[in-house]
Amino acid sequence: MDKPESSLFAVKNPRVWLKLIIEVFSHTPNLDILLTKPDCLFDMKSIKDTVKGFNVDGLNFNHDCGMECAQMALKNMPESKTVFIKSPAFRNPVEYQNILIQNVDCLAISPFDLDLKISLNDILLINSKLIEIKSRHITDKMINRYLKHWIQGSNPRMGYVRIEFEPNRILDEEVILKSLKYRRAQPNRKKYFGMIGYGGVVTAEGGIDIHRKDGAEGTIVFETLNGNSSFVFYVCN
Repeated sequence: MDKPESSLFAVKNPRVWLKLIIEVFSHTPNLDILLTKPDCLFDMKSIKDTVKGFNVDGLNFNHDCGMECAQMALKNMPESKTVFIKSPAFRNPVEYQNILIQNVDCLAISPFDLDLKISLNDILLINSKLIEIKSRHITDKMINRYLKHWIQGSNPRMGYVRIEFEPNRILDEEVILKSLKYRRAQPNRKKYFGMIGYGGVVTAEGGIDIHRKDGAEGTIVFETLNGNSSFVFYVCN
């Protein structure tokens, strides 16, 4: 018996293809736009027109995506709820602080080589609810200072932050918790947090509780996943 041939088709107009999906599935999809080239050799306005009427959920700046291209995408699609940055062109956040302050739900900055030269000031500028950062340049003292700023009221929208480090990095809890008023929970305690992008709810086991000056509670958890140490901070807003 002959094997059936693969069904291939080409659509010259992506908008026609997107409308076809809606007609077939009776559902408006959430779109993630992936940009991977150093230069924008296309008309960003044409992309905006193509996705008009659709839910542009995420912008992904990956591989060799250049800074100018990313800035143009954000300018033309400011309604995007999530921004994921993995391009090495974004090693220095000082060059794109206007992206850090965007009012997006989720901002993830995770260059493949962890060579993200992010400062405490850059982290404090981030205005997202969910923050994920991978960097080998963040020190224990920086985390301590970040927590002290949070206690005083900075980053009020933030509900979750994860900072992931290089393999074999050992976090010094004593330095991170220095001068903080905290309470260490029992290891088997479980707390549940509503979380965008994590199926609605995540569970934090054990942890260390601190409080913001307005009474909001934050829970610190130190994790190790696939050999990488992480500092995780959940907030009950």
